[in-house]
Order: sequence, then structure tokens, then C-alpha cells
Amino acid sequence: MIRLPATRKDWFLCKRCQKKLLLFSDIANSKGVYIKCKNCGYENEIIIRNGKVI
Repeated sequence: MIRLPATRKDWFLCKRCQKKLLLFSDIANSKGVYIKCKNCGYENEIIIRNGKVI
């Protein structure tokens, strides 16, 4: 599989209050990473596969 350079960046939003939490590229992959929202306190699991939030 040939990896292409990142061409687009998107925001990962809090699943409860929709606040922007972190920026990721269109080639990002992540699973099992958690981030706590500073606005509402909800703990979000970051699941990103091939640049799309699952």
C-alpha cells in the first residue's frame, strides 16, 4: 500500500457538546485513545480509521 501525503485536515468533535477537540489528517489511524472535553467533561474515545471518524 502506497502512503500518500496528508491533503486534508478535520476536527474531532466532542460526541456530547460538539466542541472541537483535536485536529487530524486524512491519513490518520487511531484506536484506544481517550480525550476529556474541557467544556462538558465527557471522556471521548478517539477511533479514526483512514482519516474518518468511526
